[in-house]
Amino acid sequence: MEGAIGFAEGTARSALTPDRLQHASRHLTEAGLLPNWSKATGDKFVQLASTIMEKPMATCDATLRGGFAVKGFLGSVNGKPVVVFVYKEGQLAGKVATSVVPTSEQLGKWFRIAQ
Repeated sequence: MEGAIGFAEGTARSALTPDRLQHASRHLTEAGLLPNWSKATGDKFVQLASTIMEKPMATCDATLRGGFAVKGFLGSVNGKPVVVFVYKEGQLAGKVATSVVPTSEQLGKWFRIAQ
């Protein structure tokens, strides 16, 4: 999984626009990786998502509910796998869609990883 291509260093923040941060980080809050929403939570999400998107362990192409194509970037936060998805098409192309702590089944499906 090493050597996946992500955003160029310093450019991932372009996908992390203020209008998308709270929605995109909510699953990480639910998983206990981020605190309840605040400006500080948004800043922390930007930092961790940028790191994952610029230095991913692996990447994948996937489709979200609603049929939107996204690029997934796999990383790790506090020892848990985290995937940050960025829209590849539509009105929100280039912006963060969501982030999740995937199940083993999702990891296998998205990244062809045997669990």
